[in-house]
Amino acid sequence: MVKQAAMSTDQPLPSPEEIQRNQAHAKHEAALRLWSSGDWDQVIRLLEEALVLVPDHTVYLDNLRKAREARETKRRHETFLRLFQNARDAYAARRWQDAIREYEAALNIYPNDNAANRNLQLAREQLANSNEESRKASAARLPCVSQLRARMSPLGIRKPTPPAKPRNFAASAAPFLGHGPSMSAPRIRLKARSRTSSVYGGDRKSTRLNCS
Repeated sequence: MVKQAAMSTDQPLPSPEEIQRNQAHAKHEAALRLWSSGDWDQVIRLLEEALVLVPDHTVYLDNLRKAREARETKRRHETFLRLFQNARDAYAARRWQDAIREYEAALNIYPNDNAANRNLQLAREQLANSNEESRKASAARLPCVSQLRARMSPLGIRKPTPPAKPRNFAASAAPFLGHGPSMSAPRIRLKARSRTSSVYGGDRKSTRLNCS
């Protein structure tokens, strides 16, 4: 065992380039083990670290390109599912315009998706029916056409209003002349007070009016 140990110490140490290649190979193998898990962020990180050690390795470069494409595909699919679910929720809530917008956004990702195309058509039909019902309801609230024609002259001009009859001045002026009960003048209470004066040497009664 001593000889074997001595023989192992006689082996040359690996070069820095070989150490880097071994480290890059280990990172590449770790990325391949994570490939089936779908954790593309971690896979891409390991491959990028391997390429830092061995920049021109064609296998590492090819696998990095495939991993980035797989990550982009996964993100697009998740976005499509989110938009599709939002569209279904809007459709169930009878928000037709929101449903149409979400379905159209989902079809920008997968234009040939059968379910999204079919549901988009249904949402557009529901929106058209809703607009038609609103138009009919608005028309029902308008005045009848025959009533409008009865109030219009043959030339399409509104009939003038006849002049008002002249009012009787005496009748109209009655409230202001005191004949009406609502415009009667306030009563003035007159109280007579007697005083005795001794003018010219005689007793004389004078009357003073007191208005209260």
